[in-house]
Amino acid sequence: MPLHHEFNTQGSIAHPNSAIRGDYLINQNHTLGKGATSTVKMAQHSRTLERAVVKMVNLSVHSRYFDQELQALSILNHKNIVKLYDYDENNGYLFLEYIPYPSLYDYVQNCGPVSEEAAFKIFYQIVDAFSHAQFRN
Repeated sequence: MPLHHEFNTQGSIAHPNSAIRGDYLINQNHTLGKGATSTVKMAQHSRTLERAVVKMVNLSVHSRYFDQELQALSILNHKNIVKLYDYDENNGYLFLEYIPYPSLYDYVQNCGPVSEEAAFKIFYQIVDAFSHAQFRN
């Protein structure tokens, strides 16, 4: 179940709901998620038009979290871990790879429980990513 976003005919995020941060346009009205430490919005590179997401960390409360995540993502390169494209330390922005699929939580909520075989495959991918992160740190 792919997610759909508002893009104009040239492929860039529709204005006037966009803000420019460095090389990225951020769709201010398209929040993909919000948690205790950050908000995630849809973004797009202004020249290549590649879709991305921006994770906006509240630095006044979570600056250490931002530093740790930036350090970890900077050294990790694995197919099951999102890629870090760019960052803005002053504003707490992490520009990350856009994955056009629902989260596992959303998938289970919409489609119901996964089969034992599918659960094993998902678990294997998670363990593989954690193993890679453990090895790199």
